[in-house]
Amino acid sequence: MLLILILFLTGCCAQDSATDVQSAAVPVLHVQNGFELTAAAADMLRTGSESVTAAIPAQLYPEAGLRIRDAVKENVLTGTLVDSVTWEKHGRLLEIRAVYETDRETVRARKEMLAAYAAEWAARADAFPPEIRVLLAYDLLCRSCIYDETAESAGSAYGALICGRASCAGFAEGFALLLEAAGIPVMQIEGTVTQPEGITAHAWNLVQLDGVWYHADCTWDADADTYSHFLCDDTFMLQTHSWDRTAYPAAEGRAYSYAEIAEEMAARTFTPE
Repeated sequence: MLLILILFLTGCCAQDSATDVQSAAVPVLHVQNGFELTAAAADMLRTGSESVTAAIPAQLYPEAGLRIRDAVKENVLTGTLVDSVTWEKHGRLLEIRAVYETDRETVRARKEMLAAYAAEWAARADAFPPEIRVLLAYDLLCRSCIYDETAESAGSAYGALICGRASCAGFAEGFALLLEAAGIPVMQIEGTVTQPEGITAHAWNLVQLDGVWYHADCTWDADADTYSHFLCDDTFMLQTHSWDRTAYPAAEGRAYSYAEIAEEMAARTFTPE
């Protein structure tokens, strides 16, 4: 059964008190607006820190949950390897805490490794136009990663790109990480697929080229001689895939195909690893 890594995000509110109980115990960030709160939470997640405490205006607290969710979704490096994020109000202070899939130092090292990997890949792919960069990233995942739900960090980009074994969520996150590093708009989709054994949870990607969105499902083309799920539109994907279409942009792209991009790439040289 295919699994999707789902981040469990909850918020809890403690009673206000006359004294900010943590103000003397931990460093406090002074946050003035929602953008600064998102940035503080994203920085905590990106560096693998376990918590951050922020002094926030009273009027900001009602939207704190939304701002923290924005931080988790800001990019792959902030959200990867995170099991859960919670927040709690202590008087005028907001404490945000993260739980990772392993210890903090390991998570920090893996995030740094992913950042370096993606930056190096993007630097080598930078000479090519966006459509070729998308195909190069797709090829890297499809040819270098084995589908394995039981592998370590299977649902993460670390599992897909560093360990070479991942679930569908890991394939989607790894693909998204490379395209983010290459400056190409990309999203991860959570939905389901219909297979002979039934309907199962699934994850794949949307990628934008020339302002138009396309589907890309590395998992379905992994270790295969076909690119049947590379740069597809909604009509094609709806034959087997299902997702909340109100939560994602419509994919109506038909201008690019694997055959055309491969032909364009044939005259160029690129070392994928």
